[in-house]
Amino acid sequence: MEFAPIFWWTTLWLLVWGIVGSIGTRRIYLAKDLDTSNAVLMGVFAAGIPELGLGIALKAQDGTKRAAEVALSHILHQLGAKPNDPDFSIEQPLYNRNQWHIGSVRPVD
Repeated sequence: MEFAPIFWWTTLWLLVWGIVGSIGTRRIYLAKDLDTSNAVLMGVFAAGIPELGLGIALKAQDGTKRAAEVALSHILHQLGAKPNDPDFSIEQPLYNRNQWHIGSVRPVD
């Protein structure tokens, strides 16, 4: 590789600032009492099914967990795996500011 030092220094620079950014983002979220479980990888979800020997990774393009949870739940239900978490359902209700039920997020076949 002709420009190996440039490649490695650029890779190191991206890695360092990625780590600094993820730590900073988590600290900002914690300072505002926000959920930090998805502060680094927004909209990325993963599931493992040891009985089937499968692993699933899913990225929601908009970065929110609302659609990713429904999509991952739909995939798991199609594979025959039933999650133990009652909040992990195929259909997520949507509420407005007045807490009125205005619709739901569900997979489309």
